[in-house]
Amino acid sequence: IEHPTIFGPISKKLVLLPSAHEIEYMRDDYDEIYHFIGSSLWFKGKDYDPELAAKIMNVVKERARGRKIVYVTLGTVLSYTETGLFTLFLNAFEEMKDEVFFFMTMGAAGIFDYQPENVQSAKYVPMNHILPHIDAAFHQCGFSTFMGILKEGIPSVAIPILFDQMENASRLAYHKCGINLALNKISKDGIKAAVKEILSNNEIKETSKKFSNIINDYPGPAKGAELLENMVKNL
Repeated sequence: IEHPTIFGPISKKLVLLPSAHEIEYMRDDYDEIYHFIGSSLWFKGKDYDPELAAKIMNVVKERARGRKIVYVTLGTVLSYTETGLFTLFLNAFEEMKDEVFFFMTMGAAGIFDYQPENVQSAKYVPMNHILPHIDAAFHQCGFSTFMGILKEGIPSVAIPILFDQMENASRLAYHKCGINLALNKISKDGIKAAVKEILSNNEIKETSKKFSNIINDYPGPAKGAELLENMVKNL
């Protein structure tokens, strides 16, 4: 199939999409070369240490003492550039210390002069170690975070900042799996209200679980490998 691009037409035989068709907006313009294969996340990077990750999460659960646990991340890059947003988070979180415990990752450790009693930070813990233990999440809605949270069925608050994050956050809100907060309108009171809403909204919780089941029904990377092999055999 010929596809026009700014470089001229190119020929595509197979396009693998590491997502679920149901996450898209209502559209039917995908032709036969497009295949949704489901989540294809990889958590075992060069810093992967499952024993350390398990120890950190045990400390988080112990310190939470029965309070709801909310995971907070801005991804790898933005954690170092959006330190002002982290400060705003901390000011809001401190006022919720009787209700919620917050766990912050991806560069958050070490950048705060003060952390409230209900906040713990770590530089890096793979999401597959975090998500089974949390009640909700705050995130920038990068694709891997977006898919990981949906796959686990976690209700979440998205604060998109750049790249594909706006589009991912729009899908999150469109399907009622979470709340989309605009960066230029964010405030301490807005953060507190979003935390309370995401922890209490039963419709968002139920829809998140529904999409978790949908995504987990997809075959994943094995299907992608099969389609690639078949394409090569038929060249």
